[in-house]
Amino acid sequence: MGKADIIIGIDPDTNMSGVARLDVQERKTWADTLPFPLLIQYRLTVMKTARMQGKTVMVVSNNNSAIENVVEKMERYNMGF
Repeated sequence: MGKADIIIGIDPDTNMSGVARLDVQERKTWADTLPFPLLIQYRLTVMKTARMQGKTVMVVSNNNSAIENVVEKMERYNMGF
C-alpha cells in the first residue's frame, strides 16, 4: 500500500469511541470522542469526501472487528479498496 492522504485511527467502544484524523498534506490533526453511531457516520463521511477529492484514506485500529466493519461499509456503498 502506498502513502495515504488521510489517516483515521479509531478505538471503538459501545459507549464512547476515540477517533483521530491526520491530513498528511495539510499537516492537520483532529482527535475527539464520539458515540459509536457518530463514529461510523464520521468515518464514512471522511471516506466519501476524500474519495470525491481523489484522496486516499487509511483506517487503523487495534480492534479487528472495527476494520471488518470498515470493509463491510465500503462494500455496501461500492467504495472499493
